Amino acid sequence: MIVEELPPRAHEEWDAYVAAHPLGNCYHLSAWARVAARAYGHRAPFLAARDHAGGPIRGALSLFVIASPIGRYVTTAMFGGYGAVLADAPEARRALLDGAVDLTRRVGGSRLVIKAIHEPECPPGFARHDDGS
Repeated sequence: MIVEELPPRAHEEWDAYVAAHPLGNCYHLSAWARVAARAYGHRAPFLAARDHAGGPIRGALSLFVIASPIGRYVTTAMFGGYGAVLADAPEARRALLDGAVDLTRRVGGSRLVIKAIHEPECPPGFARHDDGS
């Protein structure tokens, strides 16, 4: 399983994967990467999992690099709790999470925040935080 940052030429493929995935929603669509950059100045590295280079997308994880007054962090959703990890298989899910952790380190982020109402369980190595709102 390989994880790559979504190149602009693959936005149509990404959006088709999101539309077909049962947990996919409008907040996973590639347009949010453009919104994040243009409206908020955020970098939005969307990660795609594939069995091999050039293979079909097997998982998708939208990420946003946020610079806040208390430091830089990476999150799966700019707003709300709709940033679930989309994956066809556990190995794609794990590869995307590992890729997100690596990316968080590369950008100097202090933490990775997965905002997801529909996540089945807290991934190993992560701490659950429910703020009640």
